[in-house]
Amino acid sequence: MKRLFNNIFILGLCSLLLFSCKKDDSNFVTYTGGVAPVLSGTSNTGTENIVLAKVDVDKTALNLSWTNPNYQFSNGISSQDVNYTIEVDTLGTNFATAQPVDIIAKSLGATVTEGKLNFALTKLLKLKYDTTWNIQIRMVGRIGTAEQTAMTSNVLSFKVKPYLDVAVPLPASGELWALGNAFASAWDNPMKAPYTSTQKFTRTSETSWELTVDFIGGGGFKVIQEQGNWGTQYHALDATATSSGSFEKKDSDPQFPGQAPGTYKIVLDFLEGKYTITKYKGSIAIIIYL
Repeated sequence: MKRLFNNIFILGLCSLLLFSCKKDDSNFVTYTGGVAPVLSGTSNTGTENIVLAKVDVDKTALNLSWTNPNYQFSNGISSQDVNYTIEVDTLGTNFATAQPVDIIAKSLGATVTEGKLNFALTKLLKLKYDTTWNIQIRMVGRIGTAEQTAMTSNVLSFKVKPYLDVAVPLPASGELWALGNAFASAWDNPMKAPYTSTQKFTRTSETSWELTVDFIGGGGFKVIQEQGNWGTQYHALDATATSSGSFEKKDSDPQFPGQAPGTYKIVLDFLEGKYTITKYKGSIAIIIYL
């Protein structure tokens, strides 16, 4: 009898513990959705055509506004802060390569400056300047960074002509030479033949130049745009950045870094203000005598 009483007591205690540990779902809050925001906006010209200018970087290019996505949770309207990302892409891509123009917190409207729009077009989308492009603008709302809460607006279309905005000023003459004790030319400026030809860069685009040249080992070099003139030179910002780094236009040190003996390709990207130096892997010509 005593044993039976003990068994009943233990069974009752377990039932009580089980009941007290049962999950209470009554206070569990779930995300239930929202409404796609409606985007509206006008350009600085009042038309679909926008012409951007470097002197107007701080002027308004677009005035945008959108409706509240009214995010809902099971306990009511969300009180969380919402981030709105303004995105841009070219017409016909369905935003497959979309880039952010700006990110706005909480507000239901924004002004996009000419500088920000031009940066997104030329630096992020890599669109050619002084060319009119058909672009599309949309807005994507999110609670914080939660992708499952993304709400995408309708699309606005514009025609935009961006301007060239390089990180480093282009050479005035379009010509560049590399000289220094990293090469056989040494530091002679003006340069002597044949180095005026063998160490002259080739322009490969509006903003890029490249040179394939033999390094003798060690040393360093500068890049000039006018023979006999150091005042308009380009130099590296970090002499220890051996294979890639940043450069600027200034009569100053440090120099670009030399390389181990061999043939290398030097690429100067003025749009980004970056250089690369890579070991040349050109093809070898094989001559067969019959």
